[in-house]
Amino acid sequence: VLAGTTVELECLGLGDPRPHVTWSKVGGHIRPGVLVRAGTLTIEQVERADAGQYRCTATNAVGTVQSHVILHV
Repeated sequence: VLAGTTVELECLGLGDPRPHVTWSKVGGHIRPGVLVRAGTLTIEQVERADAGQYRCTATNAVGTVQSHVILHV
């Protein structure tokens, strides 16, 4: 993505019971101001420092599933 734009990373966690979905940045921290709502991670005004690998984790009583995405800026 281009620096200064907005990116949305969506993670759909389906299951019964409904899973709790979280996002994390592998090897770093998600910077303040980045919004995570209903499984979607939204980064406004993307910066080069936002580049990297992000992990979506969906967890419920049955287990945990993870997915990864790499963001290039």
